Amino acid sequence: MTEAYIVDAVGTPRGIGLQSGDIGRMAALDTGYDVKVGGVTLNRFCSSSITSTSLAAATIMSGMSDLMVPGNPGLLARHPQSNQGVRADAIAAMEGLTPAGLEQFGVESQRRAAKAIAAGRFAHSTIVVKDDGGMAPAIIIERI
Repeated sequence: MTEAYIVDAVGTPRGIGLQSGDIGRMAALDTGYDVKVGGVTLNRFCSSSITSTSLAAATIMSGMSDLMVPGNPGLLARHPQSNQGVRADAIAAMEGLTPAGLEQFGVESQRRAAKAIAAGRFAHSTIVVKDDGGMAPAIIIERI
């Protein structure tokens, strides 16, 4: 099969479930799937939903699976969480942070980073990435 149809997808709230096991597996069992059905926990914070959906599609397209369910609406209904943008705005409001203050903080952070880069402080932990035209965009990748 070379086509995958995504019917629906939801993100499950991270950090919910004190059993420290595989939340994906527990969600599958909680939903009523057979014990033979596997589950995967993926933690990429704000990009987990899109990554899990992409992996589900790729797994179906490769022929390794016929059906995948990226997400669990049952857990989301019991433990609702808003999206990252709404949460960030709420945190800023609770902490008394203003858009202007956050902008100033961001500018200062970039200024400090540029100063540290110019001083060679990241020389051993970064590489330059160039586009096809040989231009180096303003992106630094940390070496692992």
